[in-house]
Parts: sequence; structure tokens; C-alpha cells
Amino acid sequence: MTVLVIAEHDNVNLKTFSLNAINAVSKIDLNLHVLVAGSKCENVCKEVAAVPLVKKVLHSDSENYKNYLAENLTPLVVKLADKYSHIAASANTFGKNFMPRVAALLDISQVSDIIKVNSPDTFVRPIYAGNAFATVKSNDKKKCITIRPTSFDPAPTSGGSAPIEKIDAAEVPNISKFIKKE
Repeated sequence: MTVLVIAEHDNVNLKTFSLNAINAVSKIDLNLHVLVAGSKCENVCKEVAAVPLVKKVLHSDSENYKNYLAENLTPLVVKLADKYSHIAASANTFGKNFMPRVAALLDISQVSDIIKVNSPDTFVRPIYAGNAFATVKSNDKKKCITIRPTSFDPAPTSGGSAPIEKIDAAEVPNISKFIKKE
């Protein structure tokens, strides 16, 4: 069982929420890979490789991933999905943007906003605006999950030396275009 975390970054620095997701997913399995998809984001790959919990960094460098459009990132994640039992991202605007698309294309249910890992297939998540908690067990062979970052401490950021593997970008559908961020 190997787990894939999709790193959130700004092409220069890793976002802290990715460290929270890495720590959360390490409770599922310690064979943990992280995908860094972006444009000229070598520094981010080095940051992720230094995290002791990370066993491998997958680096896909393409202008198509510069602005993190869900329509462009999703085909890459789906292309890599066969090798992983779990695919995870933080449950913020980054993860909530593309993870439902990934789950739909893989024909699996997404488990959203988890706050606790009970086992590799059982998670706790808030419901009713956080007023109650549900324990959810997924029977899908592959799990697509988003992690509530504030429920997990960030992973340590030094002492690791994960290898960085370059991977090819996936074809993008060219159905959307980044205009500006405001």
C-alpha cells in the first residue's frame, strides 16, 4: 500500500497545509509519496524531500500546472492513481477544487475533510457544520481523501532525504484558461 499526497505550493515554497496532510496520511501508511506539480518549482521539491515522512517526491514541471487549474491538474493525478491505495490533499480551496474531479474520474467516493484516521479505510469527519462527527468506512479499493489541516500537526521539515523523480506532464484538456488571481 502506497499513499500519494498532492503538494500545495506557490512554485517557490511549500504551503504549511501540505505538511499537515503529510502528517495525517502517515497515519494510514508510512510508504508516502508526494506529487509536486508546478512550473519551475525545484525548490519546492527540495523542501518536500527534506520531510522525513516522505519516501519519494514526484516532480512534474510544466507551464500547465503553474496556476493549479483543476482541469489541468486532475489528468496528472488520475494518470498516477494506479500505483496508489490512497490519494490525499488538504481540504482547503486547493484540494476541494480538484479532488472531487479525481474521485469522479476514478469512479470512487471521496471522503472529505477528515479530522482523524482510525484505520486505512476508516476516518472521522465533521458533519452538520461541525456540530457532530461521523465515522466513515470506505469500501472502495482506492481512497480519495481530503484532510482538514487544522486537525493535524505539520510534519517535521528537516532530516529527510527522499529521492526526487521527474515525471512527464499529462495531456490537458484546454477547456479553461487562467486569467488572474484577485
